Amino acid sequence: MIIKDIKKRLYKKYFDDSYITYFMDIYYKIKSQIMNPIRGIINIIKWSPIIFKDRQWDHFYFLEIIKYKLTLMEKFFREEGHHVLAERDSHKMKICRILCSRLLDDNYYDNVFEGHNKKWGKSKMIFNSDNTLNFNRPNCITEEDHKKERVEYQKLIKKEEYLINQDLDLLFTIIRKNIMRWWD
Repeated sequence: MIIKDIKKRLYKKYFDDSYITYFMDIYYKIKSQIMNPIRGIINIIKWSPIIFKDRQWDHFYFLEIIKYKLTLMEKFFREEGHHVLAERDSHKMKICRILCSRLLDDNYYDNVFEGHNKKWGKSKMIFNSDNTLNFNRPNCITEEDHKKERVEYQKLIKKEEYLINQDLDLLFTIIRKNIMRWWD
């Protein structure tokens, strides 16, 4: 009985939770001191192509940076995420990444005007002698055709703008609602 008591005291003295916690804290501090600079160098290498192309004058570069960050985070959460909802969060990041791609591809005009261009023909720019610019379409023959085409064109411009804003709203709504939970 005395020997068991001594063993318990020794074990408690040298191997209790605070002792193990103390050495684990030291281990993780040393590990982070080594790994943080390595992760920083890896990040510099990963981000250098994106940063090299970055310019200040356009939304395109802003969306490129967001898309790349979402790509990295989505991969991390999908492959290494520890929290219960990591898969759901990575899916939301994927949706945001796809929305960024759609905005960057900027195919809204082509998608919206495909039927219009088939109906009226491709638009041609004509410079007049008085230095004015006119847009004509081959299938607009009468003045009434021109008026109809103009009305349709204006509606389609609004539709294009609506689709762009719809994607922007969805992108930033998802980010706004979830960004504070996107950590692991």
